Amino acid sequence: MLMRSEARCREETSATNIWSKLSNSVLTSASLSNSGVTKMHHCHYCPYTTTFRCNLLRHERTHTGEKPYSCPHCNFRCTQNCDLKKHIRIHTGEKPFACAHCPYRSSRSESLKSHMRIHAVNEGS
Repeated sequence: MLMRSEARCREETSATNIWSKLSNSVLTSASLSNSGVTKMHHCHYCPYTTTFRCNLLRHERTHTGEKPYSCPHCNFRCTQNCDLKKHIRIHTGEKPFACAHCPYRSSRSESLKSHMRIHAVNEGS
């Protein structure tokens, strides 16, 4: 079974992984119907509903302002553990995302994707 923080990050992956998410998620009492998955978890503050309990917990933090994940190096706090892991790379200098065409490295996958456009432009000219 996945830890809550890992499951939360998995929930943010693309919809193409729906069946693996169903088998590996913290799905508690949802059931399948002809139209897909029944949304069993309801927000206490608004009409939001979701199939996954971890999505509900993350969503409800938008109402409560709760930020349970805190950086051990500074005062940064956030609502999701995966965001904290990205933030901590600022302090550690870890750059796990490497360009296959040059020495460029980044701490964030989004930055590498942006960087890769440079190579796409160079190859096209």
